[in-house]
Amino acid sequence: MAYQAEKLVNENGDKLDQADKDNITSKAQAVKDAIAKNDKGLIDTAKDELQKALYEVSAKLYQNAAPQGQPGPDMGGQPGPDMGQNPQGGNDGNVYDADFTDVN
Repeated sequence: MAYQAEKLVNENGDKLDQADKDNITSKAQAVKDAIAKNDKGLIDTAKDELQKALYEVSAKLYQNAAPQGQPGPDMGGQPGPDMGQNPQGGNDGNVYDADFTDVN
């Protein structure tokens, strides 16, 4: 998880506030330090704090990626032209219902 956090910061650093980058980096280092000390309680606590910070930053990145007023991919948007329906709501003509027999 610590390496995933560092990868997130490296790949999306230009989209994150400096405070968020510093927060995730420090929490990832805390996880690594806890692993080095081999203390399960400390590892679990550090991991939970890092996971919470990652959720918060991921939510910010997701909100910034979706245009204002537009639902994201899992936000209950209505099917559009690329989802098998035309804008008027009917079948776009590219879907056919057919029976077939598999012959070997």
